[in-house]
Amino acid sequence: MSNVKHPDCPIRQLAQEAKRRMKLNDYVNYGALDKADAKSSLTPMETEVYKKMKDLLDRGVEVENPILQLSDKDYMKSLSPQDRQRYILEVSNAYLSLKNKMQTYLNEKA
Repeated sequence: MSNVKHPDCPIRQLAQEAKRRMKLNDYVNYGALDKADAKSSLTPMETEVYKKMKDLLDRGVEVENPILQLSDKDYMKSLSPQDRQRYILEVSNAYLSLKNKMQTYLNEKA
């Protein structure tokens, strides 16, 4: 199936970029945290999780259950079960993405 009507579709461009990364085995370093654009490479949810994680580490609290510790409990109480599950997945994805970016950054720095 080809996208004849919309050859410049942004989804098509993203798919082509993903395919290129997979062919070149370059997907491992995709989105690495650079010094120059550290702030711009984070999504809003990643920024929120980063601030909470930094606050926990500054206070000396060990992060044992990152999803529970990094989520906003008052906000979660106000959500429906479906929205609560979606929010937990967003926090989880942001945490894992941030963790991978920091791990990549630290490995490149060493």
